[in-house]
Amino acid sequence: VKIYFIRFALGKSDRLLERCINSATQFKNRNEWDKGQSGAYCAAKRNGWLDTCLPLGDDKKPPDYYTLDRCLELAMSFNTKSDWVKGHKISFNAANKKNWVEICISHLTDNWHFCRCRESARNFKTRTEWKTKAPGAYNAARQRKWLDLCCEHMEKYVPKNFWTKL
Repeated sequence: VKIYFIRFALGKSDRLLERCINSATQFKNRNEWDKGQSGAYCAAKRNGWLDTCLPLGDDKKPPDYYTLDRCLELAMSFNTKSDWVKGHKISFNAANKKNWVEICISHLTDNWHFCRCRESARNFKTRTEWKTKAPGAYNAARQRKWLDLCCEHMEKYVPKNFWTKL
């Protein structure tokens, strides 16, 4: 009875492997396979058959492929951070792991980068005026500790009757 059970179990496993291989051949890469037929993909992953069913091939990038320049270049093709995440998640994740996301998204329209903050500040004479009329730029500069740099051209506020000598 035990021998029959073992033979039956191996036969079932072999049939499952064959079905996983047949499923995998319909897709170009593992990501598409996971999205297209996640049940077969999960079964192959659970049983350690991913390399047998669908080898990675030449399209697998080396670990150092996503450099800062490459991530910047890819991020430049998107208008928002969320578009970048949706459009090229791999490069976003690489930038995130290396703490480059802020650098890569400094060009985005929904993000206040230093040049935009400084240009905004130049339209005002005082910090208070800037804070009330352009709070987005002001708060971005404050959070990034750029206030002094952005406000260099502004008048310094000195209260009336402020003592100047010690």
